Amino acid sequence: MRASMKLLPNAFGNLTNLQHLNLTGSCDLEMLPNSFGNLTNLQYLNFYGCSRMETLPHSFGSLIRLKHLCLKGCSQLTLLGRTLGNIRTLESLDLSDCQKMEVLPPQVTHQWSLEKLFLWNTKLKDLPSDIGNLSNLEILRVSFEESSMEMLPPSFGKLKSLKQLTLFGGIWKCLPDSVAELKQLTDLTIDCGRIEYLPAGVIEVKSLKILKVIRCPLRKVPFGRVENVEGKDASPDQSGGKLLNQSGRMLLRLKQLDLHGTRITELSFAEGICPNLRQLDISDCLELVEVGALPQTLISLDLNGCYALKRITGICGLTKLRELDMRKCEAVEELPGLETLISLVHLRVFGCCKLQSITGLAQATNLQIPISEPPHSDSIEWPLFKDLKLWKEQMHEQQWEGKDFGRRNDLEVEAEDFMGGNEQLLKAESSKGGNEQQLEAEDLKGGNEQQLEGEDLNGGNEKQLEAQDFMGENELQAEAEDFRSGNELQSEGEDSSWGNDLRLGVESDFRRGNALRLEAEGLLRRRNALLRKAEDLLKRENALRLEAARQLEADDIADQRLLLEPARQLDADNIADQRVNED
Repeated sequence: MRASMKLLPNAFGNLTNLQHLNLTGSCDLEMLPNSFGNLTNLQYLNFYGCSRMETLPHSFGSLIRLKHLCLKGCSQLTLLGRTLGNIRTLESLDLSDCQKMEVLPPQVTHQWSLEKLFLWNTKLKDLPSDIGNLSNLEILRVSFEESSMEMLPPSFGKLKSLKQLTLFGGIWKCLPDSVAELKQLTDLTIDCGRIEYLPAGVIEVKSLKILKVIRCPLRKVPFGRVENVEGKDASPDQSGGKLLNQSGRMLLRLKQLDLHGTRITELSFAEGICPNLRQLDISDCLELVEVGALPQTLISLDLNGCYALKRITGICGLTKLRELDMRKCEAVEELPGLETLISLVHLRVFGCCKLQSITGLAQATNLQIPISEPPHSDSIEWPLFKDLKLWKEQMHEQQWEGKDFGRRNDLEVEAEDFMGGNEQLLKAESSKGGNEQQLEAEDLKGGNEQQLEGEDLNGGNEKQLEAQDFMGENELQAEAEDFRSGNELQSEGEDSSWGNDLRLGVESDFRRGNALRLEAEGLLRRRNALLRKAEDLLKRENALRLEAARQLEADDIADQRLLLEPARQLDADNIADQRVNED
């Protein structure tokens, strides 16, 4: 339909066989004809972005076969008490951005087949007490702007099929204990500003794979700091008052745990708790002081912005850890156990101003060093690389110029004078041949090579990292300036805000690049698998065709023999008769 149409014609109701109707982006549409209810075969209906539509006709409730209804972005729409009327077949309902909706229509909780319910960015103040009637609901996403509800309805635990639950806003301080009854729950995300603790029953949800409790005053988790899980009762202060079972194995399927922006002061995992955890995010926990034992399966650990963190004892033995982000952990003085991080690829320690040394990385041969983060310590032991890999932190080439930071043995990852006074190219020692080789990075777009040069000027003067632009354009120079005094940066008092802009750009580009790379690799693997399968099918087809041709040829020969046999027999009989006559 035309975007300028304000009212559908009354004859629209004559399309009684219509099953799919998409009116997305009809921003001028204000009203539907009352004949709209004649579309009794309609199954899919999308009004996304119809921001001027205020009401639905009374006949709307006659759409008795409707399965999917999207009213997202209908900001002026008011749903009356009987809007859904006789509809009982809904499987998905999206009321997001319906900013005039303060109460959920009562018919919603009577949609026994409803599987997906989205209530994001509405004026909804609470959930109906009979929300538990939606026994087939699998996905629920709700945000509360001005909620007065202090607790979710007790019937919440009756949502036996619920798999994904996202709650934003609200003033409640905890979840109901009935959350332990959500046996199918795999993804739980809570972004509520007042949540102080989680019910102990959370650890009994065996199907849980993703748990996010973020930006709230949460101080304790029900699975942290358990001294003895083998048949010993955990104290209420440590596990939320819940006794662990005899095996002590909880949250077996949990892969991702996000507690960033909470008020936890310490975190430690007992043996058997989250044994398959792969990602842990406790960034921006301003009161976090200590990180103890961690699951050995961790691949990513984010501690960025934990300013009060002093002790990290749990990283020892994390042989699968690939990403460790410790930026702005200003109170950390040492990192014990780095020698066990043999799989480490990404290490970020920018802003760790008290960190005196980083040693034990000799085995981390895949480590990639961010060139925009100059080291702060006098003693940093980097591994012997076969191919040193430098992160390119921005889409365009940038030139980092670092001055003498005030230390005689100032180390720069980008350009380090290994000989103490001679100008030389940064070389990587080959572990087998012992020959030096020049570090080269192939330009992914232009095919040009970048040469990393390091120049020692009289034992500690200026060192400059130069690289050619990826696209052959002019070189860009990023100079590090002291934002407070106007002087050049020194490692003793480097302004922590120096890398904020770079950090944001780097994280975005790096994540996007990783996602694209993984997607490309997956597509390539799928393509190769399909090609191999197609080749096998082609071979089988050719073999079958060849066999069929041979069989057809054999059948033809047999048929010809059968046809010729009577003629041969007749000729033989004639010859015999002639001989008899001659005699």
